[in-house]
Amino acid sequence: MRNFAQTILRYEPLLLLGVVYTFWYADANRLWSLLLLPALLLLRRLAYGRLFTDTPLNAVFAALLALAVANVFVAPYSRGDTNLTLQPLNLQLTIPWAWVMLGRPLMGIALYFSFVEYGRRFGVSGLANTTVLLGLIVALLGLFATQWNSKSDQLAFIIERLPQTRDIWLAPGGFNANEIAGGMAWLTPLCAALALHRWRPKITQTGAAVVFALLLLCLFLGQSRLAIGGVIAGMGLVIITLVPPGHRRALALVGLALFVAAEIAIVRNVFAPPSYGETMVDRDENSTAGRLEMYLSVVEILQDYPLTGVGMNMYRDAQVRADYPVPSFGQRILPHTHNELLQFGADFGAPGLILFIMLHIVVAIMIWRCWRQPDPQSRVIAIGVAAALLAHGIYGAGDAVALWDRFIFVFWWALGLLGAQYTLVTRPALAQPAALPKPETS
Repeated sequence: MRNFAQTILRYEPLLLLGVVYTFWYADANRLWSLLLLPALLLLRRLAYGRLFTDTPLNAVFAALLALAVANVFVAPYSRGDTNLTLQPLNLQLTIPWAWVMLGRPLMGIALYFSFVEYGRRFGVSGLANTTVLLGLIVALLGLFATQWNSKSDQLAFIIERLPQTRDIWLAPGGFNANEIAGGMAWLTPLCAALALHRWRPKITQTGAAVVFALLLLCLFLGQSRLAIGGVIAGMGLVIITLVPPGHRRALALVGLALFVAAEIAIVRNVFAPPSYGETMVDRDENSTAGRLEMYLSVVEILQDYPLTGVGMNMYRDAQVRADYPVPSFGQRILPHTHNELLQFGADFGAPGLILFIMLHIVVAIMIWRCWRQPDPQSRVIAIGVAAALLAHGIYGAGDAVALWDRFIFVFWWALGLLGAQYTLVTRPALAQPAALPKPETS
């Protein structure tokens, strides 16, 4: 039985990716896929004698889940109930809509522990390979299925030569350029860091370099200014810390400077025709004014509901919009607050703000512990995740991939990669499978 459990757990990350796929869609029935989690916990108990590995993030995750459960009952705003249907058993349940929202954080935490357990048993090379594959998928989706907008008009001579599709099952109608840029802000510097390590097989290193270039191209074409600024900062961190001093570092910095120059040219409308209307600077100023209105609405929410916020993912709700208007956007649906820290505040109140900050402090400590190791792989993972969080953090200062959004799984993915490496670094004995107890003899 133990051998059977170990065999199944070898493919645990793939099984969890199936759960991630179900949560890609806005369907309450995705919650049924979470029934896989108790089965995986039982298998871990049988195979390794544990339910999960202790990491510094465990307490933060427990606090997040406790806060979310409490929020279901105490939040002032609610979308009422929804129905779950399990067709094979002809079963139907009515549950609060907020329980559906709770599913995505639970899915993400499960993905984190899945990566940690896989890394503890098999190392992180397989996780690095899968990360590169994920980056490739996101890059191709970005290049071929993005809803390009007026920010990309100056680059139409490139976009018009790309195959375009809006009918893929993953995103009917395509992806919003800013939404997918949030996912790429994590993946672009992470893949750049992975490309600087000599993985075995070597195709991982080569693939990471190619995927990095594709992601960078897609970001440039989409012109999400905050994501691009974040990736520039993340790339600076990767170059300074992982590229050896000398001509290689100089060439990398020159390449980054050329990318910055190209972005400045786009912002200054260098490639725009004389008849071009609103400049990029004007557009950014208008966008900033709208964001300030959103931030003020969150301040009002925190003044009225400091301990609870308005409820999980309720900022977009019409009830909240009516009570806390954002004049520049009128009756338009605002999917989030366009600031990830304030999004936690709107969802959970002041406890959410504190938890958001604590999460990043703990992650920073884990990154620092990995970075201080002499092992090159540990340093690459540490800087890759640090650069990913830095890049996305800059993006998240004026936009957001909220805890309830479909691309949030990339965040949990990056944390899982870090957690796996941290476990190998700080408790290397745990990398070995647990020994079976010796039978007693009479």
